[in-house]
Parts: sequence; C-alpha cells; structure tokens
Amino acid sequence: MRNWLLWGALLLLSNFAKGQALVRIDSSLDEHIFTYAQIEYLDDPRGNLNIHDVTQAAMQAQFRASLESTPQNRELGAVRWYRIRIGHNREADKYYLLEFFDQTIDDLTAYLPDTLGHFKTVHVGARYPFAQRWFHHKNFEIPLDNFRNDSAVYY
Repeated sequence: MRNWLLWGALLLLSNFAKGQALVRIDSSLDEHIFTYAQIEYLDDPRGNLNIHDVTQAAMQAQFRASLESTPQNRELGAVRWYRIRIGHNREADKYYLLEFFDQTIDDLTAYLPDTLGHFKTVHVGARYPFAQRWFHHKNFEIPLDNFRNDSAVYY
C-alpha cells in the first residue's frame, strides 16, 4: 500500500513539474473544459499587478497549478490572475471561444495575446450592459483568434 501511495505522489508531482499543460485546438475538438493543471493562478490580494507585471519572468515563476477542477476566487474584492495555454491551429475548420459559465462574475478582464507579443484587453461581466456582449447569451464568451499556428498564453 505504501508503494502505491509513493508512486501516486511521484506521478502527481511529475505532472506539476512539467509545467503548464498545453491545450491544442484541432477540428475534432467540439468543447474543452480547462481543469486542474491546465489552469494556473497567481494571487494579487491588493490588485496592484498589471499584464506587464505578470508576464515578467519573476512573476511567471509564482503561478501555481490549480488543485481544483474549477478554480474560484473566494476572497471577495481580491484579484486572482489565471492563465491558460492554447496551441492554435489555423487548419481547424471551426470557430472557438472562451466561455465563462458563472453568470455572477461582476467583472472579468481577459488579456488575449496576438502574434506580435501584445495583448488585447476584453472586459466582460454582469456589471456591463447585456448589449455589449459578443453573443447575447447568459454566459460570458470571448472569441479566439485561431488564424495562427503558435501556442499562446491567455490571462
């Protein structure tokens, strides 16, 4: 029994040591729900950090893999940065988007990377008028630019 626990712990640690999981887009992918190590987070209790800060090497090392299948920020008023890695595929014959299922999110800022190393900032959440949503739907959706073949980190 002890050997199984040891092997299980080593396997779990080896998955975290590899770095953040990359989710690749391909035409067979209809839907993917990001979970656990595919989502990494960084707490920013005072909300002092910006996208430039969190993309610096020193801050990148502070991101941690989620230990929850669906991570949440339980500290009301605190900021938590999340990041995901997507492997794009311009040959995929579908449109893809990021969808947030929690309609109680008041304000969510997404940073969408372009191929030049810059980020487009998108704001969604219940505090914004319904008419501003990309899709008139209860969830919050952000279209992805999949006309590229690189991997990119989204915040």
